[in-house]
Amino acid sequence: FFLQFAGPCNSSCVFCSRGHDYEYFNLSTFKERIEAKIALPLALAEQFIFTGSGEFLRLPDWQETLNYFEKKYPYIEKMFSTNGSSLRPGVVDLITSHKSHYLIHVSLHASNSKLHREITRTENFADILSQIKYLVERRKENNNVKINLFFVATVLNIEDLPSFVRLAKKVGVDSVVVNYNYIYVPAQKYLSCYFKQGLTNQMFEEAKQIADEMGINIRLPSRFGLNNYPRSGIC
Repeated sequence: FFLQFAGPCNSSCVFCSRGHDYEYFNLSTFKERIEAKIALPLALAEQFIFTGSGEFLRLPDWQETLNYFEKKYPYIEKMFSTNGSSLRPGVVDLITSHKSHYLIHVSLHASNSKLHREITRTENFADILSQIKYLVERRKENNNVKINLFFVATVLNIEDLPSFVRLAKKVGVDSVVVNYNYIYVPAQKYLSCYFKQGLTNQMFEEAKQIADEMGINIRLPSRFGLNNYPRSGIC
């Protein structure tokens, strides 16, 4: 069950879809105007996906929000994506104290600070890695969190993918998830790996080999040049 948890964002990623008209999630509004209308699907859900633009963990009521869904729906897994900067020690301590299981996608996209800065236009790579390591350590107490490092493959970072897999293994996350970039505005098409098809296939193969050798899971999109592609409901 997808729940729109839009919030402020402190990154400006080159492939982002974010505009300026997102209404931020408000827990009081959700409880007063929405929750009762969808009570049955919520109760029957296997997983809540806290989706939406930005970092909901930077909303003023982030703690109240997490605690509310934990108290009311402790048996439902919660999944969300973050650029990693919001995984502050207080956030990590709260999540790892819950009974709910969490699946967290950390959108990192690079194995080094220089490339990370080029893609996200931020200077917080070292802090993010430190916070991921803290989460990896803290989750041992309750074993209720799985962590994936997320990599949007573009012409800017595709050659970094093998190093990204090594980094994922080093910090101790569960999986690497790779997707191509979506194109929201015309200029973003030039980021597409379509323009480096042979190199992309080569990097996918190398990354898969490294992941197998290191014993870390990796999910890759379809390679270029196949005779048939799987059908997808995704636009």
